[in-house]
Amino acid sequence: KALALVAAIIHYVLMTFKKHRVAKNETLCGDKIEDACNNITCLIDQVWYDDYHGSKLDKMLREWAKAGM
Repeated sequence: KALALVAAIIHYVLMTFKKHRVAKNETLCGDKIEDACNNITCLIDQVWYDDYHGSKLDKMLREWAKAGM
């Protein structure tokens, strides 16, 4: 969940930059962040429960955990 939340915040910041074409100080919108987080969580679940990609994701996450990431 934490990874999805961080990804959602990064997505929101990048989309704000894309919209304005300059760095702009904007307050984070909780509803938009929550929507993006839910979408990313859904996509992660699709990968996680896929027979082929799920096992690759699991292996990668275990390697990251061993490396202390």
